[in-house]
Amino acid sequence: DYSHNYYGVCHCDKCQALFHDMFGLKLPTQEDPEDPLYQKYMVFKRETMKAMMYSFSESTKAAA
Repeated sequence: DYSHNYYGVCHCDKCQALFHDMFGLKLPTQEDPEDPLYQKYMVFKRETMKAMMYSFSESTKAAA
């Protein structure tokens, strides 16, 4: 969050829907690097961050 505190796997409605769309699964409830579901979450996290950064970049270019 904006206070720089990490609260674990996000379970907001948006993340739940996007994760389900991407993998057809529910978000993991625990952070276990050995768990295949958590590994999918890490892929999800990376890909959604890339998409967000691309969106920011495009918005900045459009405003310039």
